[in-house]
Amino acid sequence: MGWEPTLYSIVMIAGGVLTVWLTGVAWSRQDRTGATAFTVMMGVISVWCFANALQYGATTHDSFLLWRSVGYVGPLVAPPAGLVFVLEYVGLGRWVTRRSVSALLVVPAITAVLLATNGYHGLLWASEGVSFSTDPISYAPLAPGPWLPVYLVYLYAVMVLMIGLLARFLTRSRGPYRPQTALMLVAVVAPLGVHLLWLFDMSPVSGVDLSPLAFAVTGTLFAISLFSFDLLNFVPVARHTVVEEVRDGVVTVDRDGRVVDANPSARRLLSTDGTLIGSPASEAVPRYDDIRAGEEVEDLAIEVDDERRYFDVQVSTLTDAAGTAVGEVLMLRDVTERRRVEKRYQVLTENASDIIHVVDPHGKVEYVSPSIRRVLGFDPDHQEGESALDFVHPEDRDAVADRLQDILDRPEEELKVEYRARTADGSYVTLESRGRNLLEDPVVEGIVINSRDVSERKRREQRLRRQNRQLEEFANVISHDLRSPLTVARGYADLLAEEYDDERLDRVQDAHGRMDQLLEDLLELAREGRVVDDPEPVVLETAAREAWSTVDTESAVLSVEATDEVLADPSRLRELLENLFCNAVEHATGDGTGATVQVGRLESGTGFYVQDDGPGIPEDERDKVFEAGYSTSEDGTGFGLAIVKEIVDAHGWRLDVTEAEWPEGEGDHPDASEVGEAGEVVESDGGDDRVAGGGARFEISGLVEPD
Repeated sequence: MGWEPTLYSIVMIAGGVLTVWLTGVAWSRQDRTGATAFTVMMGVISVWCFANALQYGATTHDSFLLWRSVGYVGPLVAPPAGLVFVLEYVGLGRWVTRRSVSALLVVPAITAVLLATNGYHGLLWASEGVSFSTDPISYAPLAPGPWLPVYLVYLYAVMVLMIGLLARFLTRSRGPYRPQTALMLVAVVAPLGVHLLWLFDMSPVSGVDLSPLAFAVTGTLFAISLFSFDLLNFVPVARHTVVEEVRDGVVTVDRDGRVVDANPSARRLLSTDGTLIGSPASEAVPRYDDIRAGEEVEDLAIEVDDERRYFDVQVSTLTDAAGTAVGEVLMLRDVTERRRVEKRYQVLTENASDIIHVVDPHGKVEYVSPSIRRVLGFDPDHQEGESALDFVHPEDRDAVADRLQDILDRPEEELKVEYRARTADGSYVTLESRGRNLLEDPVVEGIVINSRDVSERKRREQRLRRQNRQLEEFANVISHDLRSPLTVARGYADLLAEEYDDERLDRVQDAHGRMDQLLEDLLELAREGRVVDDPEPVVLETAAREAWSTVDTESAVLSVEATDEVLADPSRLRELLENLFCNAVEHATGDGTGATVQVGRLESGTGFYVQDDGPGIPEDERDKVFEAGYSTSEDGTGFGLAIVKEIVDAHGWRLDVTEAEWPEGEGDHPDASEVGEAGEVVESDGGDDRVAGGGARFEISGLVEPD
């Protein structure tokens, strides 16, 4: 096997040495994405180069044929290996599977078999005849067999696919990836062009295939593009990993701690001079060393436009298609506003009058707000870790424990319980607690209990109960102890009046009647003070009509412009209206036309008013008219408006008295002749502008409309 060095063989040996070195570098980094494909590609190119160096330095026909056959490993394996590398480079490594690689090697494998057995069938080359000369080196190309065009189509398809993938990636890449990808694109185009020149007999060296040298240049350019930028050492992260439009900052760091990619938001946050990509992450990202060490970094502070903003950092491991860790993706989410809100609620919680507990399903205290100091006198850490039931009065513990179980059984409901809680000095206060099951909330993971000191309210309720008992006793005294002798006195007075015609007996009978009315009003006052617990929907217009029908209206008329429904005790609302109507009629002007009384809806929509066109109530007396016994009429008992006030308070409403307002225009407001006959109920559209025009106006507000 003779061999003599030639210029071409020396060049090929140099290319082979270079590719062997690149193969060794790639082999030393097998844990990096793309390293395996790059190693295979460089390895077969080095074999191809050395085989061609020996082939074109051969001095015998047999050695020439031998090294030509060995050199075929290059064109059979280098293109598919290069395609696998490009797929991983552009982020399509998920397509590189055992099945896809096997399919990619089917055509090269068939070609290799046909090459080894070509002498028997001639499918690859039609003949083995070779015209060989060493001075200068030349050979006559063999006539192609039927399989050679198939392989050439496969070869060019692989090369074109590589070019297409790199071109597509070039249009989408940014930063240092653009020149890196452009250089790799040139590296792929070069051997394709050289091979086409040889195929059409246009090679610069007649009769010599320069493809292995071109592939050696390809591998060298690949290495230069990869190693000069040192981005993930072999392949970049596909651009779809970093979302360009997302508002959060996204930073990609390779396994050596170098920033290899960042979206626009991250570049605005972390770099003002455009030097973010390629710089050490420990310098670019605050507290990166803590983040990489696995420490939980909350509220990362970064100065942005002379303002300190806070970011939540989420770290995800970046892996290739084989599951090998190749870097990390850091997502920086701006939580400045959330932090401000949390700080605000923290301040509110710490200064709230209510106590906030978070307990586990067994009642163990996991958190208690600082407000416990003001209510119970304990420091928060005194209760944390302890059972909440330990601070409940022994007689109330079972009830509290039952309600805690109810919260666990009915997590959708908010439940309430009252109990006595021990203070730091050993005394007890009454707390009202409302609990909600938030065990499934990942932020809370507990039962939240808001507790309020209601000791003063309980004392007021006790006083009210005592007062109610006193009222009941008072009512009993009126009903039995006073009515009985009054009834006897009235009976004797009536007997005397039958025998004697004396005006003094008339005065006695009038006094008895007044006393009876006073007793009736006192009973009503005591009865109306009870709180309304179960109101019902009542049509205001209907209640007004019914109340008007039971009042001695004399020559008065009623105008109704309120037709809404309200929640009230029907009988007590009717009693309220009756007393207001009686008050209006009682204080009528007495000019022969009687009173005009109007019931309407307040403009606020939360109540109604009753007004009349009488003399009105002087402003300095408006606070007195609701006092029991106060009356400006000689015949009045002074209890009518006091009863109205009791009914309003029992419903939880508000009562105000002011000057009446009537429609603006001629006559100022409707009188009896304009509205209708005496005692008639009429309608009013209430659409005119209204002005103050005399008379009293009682406004009842704070009503609730039915659902």
